[in-house]
Amino acid sequence: MKKIIAVLLAAVTAALTACSPQTGGSVASPPPGPVTEQEVLYTIADFFPRTPDRTIFFEGLFTRDRTDSEGTPYVQEIETFAVFFQDYVHEKRSQGRSLVRIGDQETSSVDVYDFDREKGELSLIYMAGNYYDHGDSTGETPNTYLMILAEPLVVGNKWVRMQTDSGVETAEIVSMDTEITTPYGTFTTMVVEIDSQTRGITDREYYAEGVGLVKTERVGEGMYQYQHLIGIFEGPFIEYMQFFYDWTYVTEFDGNGDPYLTRQASIDVMEVRHYTNAELIPLFMDTLRRYADEFWNYEIDPAISLNSLRFDRFTSRLHMDWNAAFLAEMMNFGEEEGRILQFITDTLGYAYNAFEATYSIDGAPYVSERFNIDPSIGDVIVLTMYQEIEQ
Repeated sequence: MKKIIAVLLAAVTAALTACSPQTGGSVASPPPGPVTEQEVLYTIADFFPRTPDRTIFFEGLFTRDRTDSEGTPYVQEIETFAVFFQDYVHEKRSQGRSLVRIGDQETSSVDVYDFDREKGELSLIYMAGNYYDHGDSTGETPNTYLMILAEPLVVGNKWVRMQTDSGVETAEIVSMDTEITTPYGTFTTMVVEIDSQTRGITDREYYAEGVGLVKTERVGEGMYQYQHLIGIFEGPFIEYMQFFYDWTYVTEFDGNGDPYLTRQASIDVMEVRHYTNAELIPLFMDTLRRYADEFWNYEIDPAISLNSLRFDRFTSRLHMDWNAAFLAEMMNFGEEEGRILQFITDTLGYAYNAFEATYSIDGAPYVSERFNIDPSIGDVIVLTMYQEIEQ
């Protein structure tokens, strides 16, 4: 189920991270016959307007014919909810993000798209699932290739969308004037039909000029799935930063009445607004300062700055390099130094879904009598504890 939704979302997110207006060239397999004057008016940009600070909302439905133990057919339906927004938009590459909720489960992914100006092709070149790092991934080494759209955008244009060892997936523009209705409105759309010979599945994508992708359909044997546009919000993407502090041990009891110790923490929440192409360090520092002032009535030394913030997704380690003013502040806390470092570790670590955090000062080891330094990396390591809380 998750795989089916993930593949469908790859098509949906393409509409939200398209490249800047171009007049791209032809593809390897142009449509047969003459091209009319109306047909050559459209470019990829017409169906992928890159609007900064725009969040797009989709809802969907998945159904599959099944039978019970007595052979009676019934239909299984799972509602899905997805939010897509743009993180980073550059001249050639752009990055989009999706948050998908199915019941009480939420997943996050990031997708990077590349626009070939000469060929007029928009391709998905990088994907990372369960991705909570809000950094710029447009410079990452490509790990996939899926041609989302190819010019000229005319009926009959057909291209290879994806090629694997087991077969070929093709895409073809089958209509330029199909009218569809979604909860957000009625649109005249360009329809792209994707055929997978290996999976026996047909996808249809409906693009509205000036809006982007407004609906997708997936049809297979005994299966139907769709997603359609329900709303567009103009403004920064809004999330809520969680602040963890005052860790304590609390006695709990299992089903047999036997006691055991669990950790608990006080948690405060503050709204954070993400803007397209925004730098994360100023955003985090501003939020930390506002939080300390509003919740603790404490002013963080204006001289303190975070030099760099780096997250390694393979080790789930978040590295923070601070300036000397940060270390001086920590020394002033005395015995409270550990609690403050744990507070920062869990607060920023939660934003990245990190397992641990390391600290350094102006590129040199963080020297403290209260913490051991890992000789392999020369930095203080603090394990995150937020994962022990039942969210």
